[in-house]
Amino acid sequence: GLAPEGTKIHRIYHGLDTSLFSIKKKVESRHQNQVPELLSVGRLVEKKGFNYLIQACAILKSKGQQFHCRIVGGGDDDYTVKLTALIKKLAVEDIVQLHGAVTQEELREIYQGATLFALPCLVVDNGDRDGIPNVLVEAMSMQIPVISTDISGIPELITHNQNGLLVPEKNAEAMADAIEMLLLNAELREQLAEAGRARVCKDFDSQVTTQG
Repeated sequence: GLAPEGTKIHRIYHGLDTSLFSIKKKVESRHQNQVPELLSVGRLVEKKGFNYLIQACAILKSKGQQFHCRIVGGGDDDYTVKLTALIKKLAVEDIVQLHGAVTQEELREIYQGATLFALPCLVVDNGDRDGIPNVLVEAMSMQIPVISTDISGIPELITHNQNGLLVPEKNAEAMADAIEMLLLNAELREQLAEAGRARVCKDFDSQVTTQG
């Protein structure tokens, strides 16, 4: 609509310092003989869909999967209270931890310990939604296999089964299935992790996006 005569449009994604968000060793070497850690990062607000992640954790616990889930971020007090109540209601206090906000340096350390990353973004009733969450870019740059939802601009970053996994929004069962797939398949985790890093370096590296 803004360029009806076919004016060439250049799409430039927000950049990330991929040298800062990087690891120095192979992904799987970080997690040998450890309980797998499922990480999620973001403001504790409805559009992040953390309640569906907690429900997915409860499903996986009922199936006997061994893992720990850490949700990192500060945010809306009312939503935080709801998440805390949901964790208690579903009896997943032993595997799900709400972690407060951290510095970027602390977050990079937390990324280093993650086995996989999940962010079940959704569109809220008033239309609010994420574009391309920066934490997904960060996690992929850190060579962590990622799972998110097929809304907004997220499919521009994640191609399903190539550099991450995509599931429908507001679907705890689908999220649980995707998490379980990665928990059980180390080869797939490493494949997606390496492809995710390559995707970010190609189009989201700040040294690339700021050229010209």
